[in-house]
Amino acid sequence: MLNIATGRVIKRNGKWAYVISLPYDPQKGRYPQRWRSGFETKKAAQEAMTKDLTDLDVNAASKATMTVKDYLEDWLTRSVAGRNSPRTLETYQHTCNSFIIPYIGNAKLNSITPNQIEEMYKKLAERVQPSSVHRAHRVLRAALNRAVKRGILTVSPMVRVESPSSKTTSRKPLGLSDIAQILTHLKQHHPVTYVATQLAISTGMRRGELCGLTWNDFDEERHMLRVVRSRQRRNGVDIVGAPKTAASIRQIPIGNQVIQLLRDWNNLHQQHTQERGVPWNNDDFILRRIDGFIIDPMTLSRDFRKAIIDLQLPDMSFHDLRHLHATMLLEAGIPAKVVQERLGHSSITMTMNTYSHVTETMQEKAVEKLEEALKNI
Repeated sequence: MLNIATGRVIKRNGKWAYVISLPYDPQKGRYPQRWRSGFETKKAAQEAMTKDLTDLDVNAASKATMTVKDYLEDWLTRSVAGRNSPRTLETYQHTCNSFIIPYIGNAKLNSITPNQIEEMYKKLAERVQPSSVHRAHRVLRAALNRAVKRGILTVSPMVRVESPSSKTTSRKPLGLSDIAQILTHLKQHHPVTYVATQLAISTGMRRGELCGLTWNDFDEERHMLRVVRSRQRRNGVDIVGAPKTAASIRQIPIGNQVIQLLRDWNNLHQQHTQERGVPWNNDDFILRRIDGFIIDPMTLSRDFRKAIIDLQLPDMSFHDLRHLHATMLLEAGIPAKVVQERLGHSSITMTMNTYSHVTETMQEKAVEKLEEALKNI
């Protein structure tokens, strides 16, 4: 099989172009291609292609002997940073720095073996949750697949590595009485997080989506919240962008309780503003402190975690409120398609896979009811 990049010059649409066939990708079973077009002459296209091929060969040769640490840092900067949200980049960076580099960071990229990687998983499993080990697997696989596509590696060692299980020990779900305790505690000690928690339970929105809500997104007349942005904070800087996926841009119907919650929250802020005589900023975010300052999204997670500890309740994260919302809807018999749309999942398959444990229980209850009904026939 071809282990070096090769290219050819062609004429298309009245101008000259070149295509380079990169080294064979065994996972996709083909040679990836790189196209460049728009050259006025054949000679210009040939010269550009020659330079590109030389750069590819030189870079591939030099990067193959890089340490895993150096390669991952280069990959994060060149490939991940420009194509993903700041939060995703932060997660990838944390995974590389905490779960991968400490174990195999000093190994040469072209000499890393499946055994070394699987040994890393075993050591990781001794100190972190299975989901974190599985995340390290996914991140390393993505990084090494990129090395194959760039011609740095001929084949990724990950093709011979068993994927670690991501199953975690099931946590005891919080009951409605526990949620009521949390809400009472937050209302007294952390008003913003109290409002955010109520919204998360009632809508299933992600933390960044909640923090990205503005008053213009609240359509009181139609009983609707519009999800059109997500707000995160990285290195002390607020970053406002699109939600996680295209399907995440959605409208979520809300009930009278949520409407009244938002009315009261808005009135409280307006009253405080009048008393201080200091207007809010023009961004008009819903989740902000009484003094008008917007919060760090991480504040919601910290406040919620503190409430769990103070009340000595079973472990639960702020993100779990999204799962609680979906679970309550499914158990109430709401169609999975409706749940998918409220959560902003890209496909119903994702919803069904995520909540398969709920639907299994629902199936069992359905069989019990069916048998009960058939007894009288």
